[in-house]
Amino acid sequence: MPPLAYFGIESSGLNLAIDLLILFVVVLYFAVIFWTYVDARRRIQDPTLVGCAVDRGRHGLAGGRREFPHGFFRRRILDVERHRCALAEKLNT
Repeated sequence: MPPLAYFGIESSGLNLAIDLLILFVVVLYFAVIFWTYVDARRRIQDPTLVGCAVDRGRHGLAGGRREFPHGFFRRRILDVERHRCALAEKLNT
């Protein structure tokens, strides 16, 4: 049985490169989903909102063009900043 030819290309080296590219994209897709889940669990207490964030992250690669870079380059909230926000909320109430 001949190997599956993507786009009509029958070169075995080029097919290997395309197979590796597809594998890379699939691994990246699942890595983004996992990263979104771990990050959402760390930041959000409500499991429903965590599920919504993961669902949104699942569509992040295929979603808007502006959302993809933001997901990777946004500034992370440090524990010190989270503690400051909690203290500020307590003082305001």
